[in-house]
Amino acid sequence: MTTLQKRPTALFLPSRSLVRDGGAVPTSGGLLGGREWVVPRGECQYRQHDFSQLPARRRRAAARLAVPRFEPAPGARVHIAWQQGIAHYWIWMPGEDGDDQVDYRRWLPESRLYAPPLDSGARLLRVSQGVEGQIWHEGRLQASQWWPEPPDLPVWQRFLRGGGLGLADVVAVPGAQRMEWSETPWGESGGRLAIDAVMAERLAWWSIAFALLFAVGWQVTALLRWNAAVESGAVRLEQVRKKAEPLLDARERAESAAGKIEDLLALQQAASSDYRLMLEVFSLLPEGTQMTSWSREPGKLRLTVASPEADPRRFILPFIEAAWLPDVTATPTGKGGMLLEFELAGSATDEVKE
Repeated sequence: MTTLQKRPTALFLPSRSLVRDGGAVPTSGGLLGGREWVVPRGECQYRQHDFSQLPARRRRAAARLAVPRFEPAPGARVHIAWQQGIAHYWIWMPGEDGDDQVDYRRWLPESRLYAPPLDSGARLLRVSQGVEGQIWHEGRLQASQWWPEPPDLPVWQRFLRGGGLGLADVVAVPGAQRMEWSETPWGESGGRLAIDAVMAERLAWWSIAFALLFAVGWQVTALLRWNAAVESGAVRLEQVRKKAEPLLDARERAESAAGKIEDLLALQQAASSDYRLMLEVFSLLPEGTQMTSWSREPGKLRLTVASPEADPRRFILPFIEAAWLPDVTATPTGKGGMLLEFELAGSATDEVKE
């Protein structure tokens, strides 16, 4: 029967189940934890070896070299866990009941899922198959023995004696404890780069936090650089504007002067056209005629002349024949004077200008 544990919170915690669980529900893990097989303690042989005399960098290689000494037969699988310089070996022989058809690359012994006791001494655990006796000293496993049923007192005493414990106060076999599986196996894995689920999740969250901080920092830096560029551009624009103010003032003065010049030229052209119109009109008057007054309004021209001719037709016919000022009236004013009034059309004015 599988010992169920609490629902894990670690994202990388694997889902665990016994290699032959009889249809029991496996323990649920995190989304990225995958699946891990748990081999019952009753199917494993346990050995340990002290490599603390070797340098730390050579211990793992020495432990792998020592594996053939513990293998009961070719094809056995060995799981190694470390506590300081002590190597713990669990040897498992798969292949029974179709085990060779299942991928058991990720497996670990059931004993590693029971948390070490807080105090040194012996304990008897109820495992998935039978019971397991353990002797611990200062958090390190010193001895382990499996029985299909709880041992009697002599067998238990021999186990304690083999683990280096005294028998003075041992008068009965302790009751078998039932414990839940721990999320993190005790000891260090045999792989150099292996890390437990909690550490993997911690690294993952730290990596995500670092990536978010990096992205936020990148955006903040870009925003600060943008603000600095905007402020620098505003300063440069103000400097250019100050330098351009004299040029803009000079341009405005030049445009104003150009407007005044155009007005003066317009006045000059208007005066020139009046003089020309006066000359053209005077050339058609009868001989001996003198101009006494000249008045021009929009669309109308009046002039008063003194002439020995008293017949108004002599003043009208020349302009009708000229055909450019046909709308003319002549009114005698007495004493040899004559008032001439002309209706100026646009065409007549343009002809005079041409």
